[in-house]
Amino acid sequence: FSMRLGLALTPRRYRAFVATQFELFNTGLSTVRTGRTLASALLLSFLAYGVDAVGYWLLGSSFGFDVEPFGYLLVVAVGNLAVALPLSIAGIGPFEFFVQQSLTAMGVSSSVALAYALLLHALTLVFVSVAGLASLWSNLAKRPRAEVR
Repeated sequence: FSMRLGLALTPRRYRAFVATQFELFNTGLSTVRTGRTLASALLLSFLAYGVDAVGYWLLGSSFGFDVEPFGYLLVVAVGNLAVALPLSIAGIGPFEFFVQQSLTAMGVSSSVALAYALLLHALTLVFVSVAGLASLWSNLAKRPRAEVR
């Protein structure tokens, strides 16, 4: 029903594209049709957000923030949503702005919240970049080399 309604509301020239996107979305959803798979995905998602929140809390504690530990779940969610916006490379800018604003709403001064956001994003980007390069190097090392004649 929702697909037919969505297609009916879509201009004619975009209908084929939107229909393809609906099909891809449905294909993606089909991977979590069983309760066990869905439960595993939810559990791993909550675990990942929890680990992120603990890391954010540890960094916030080192800055001397008086923010409740569960407040960092908001910071994690806001930061992840900001990075999802395709506004800049690696979310630089939107991440810092929204993390700063969420911390400011919880009583942290604006300048200190910005410093926190900058350091947090830098640490995250460095970790992800180093881990990615290490994984790439590891995978390249496992590949058999072509013989040179």
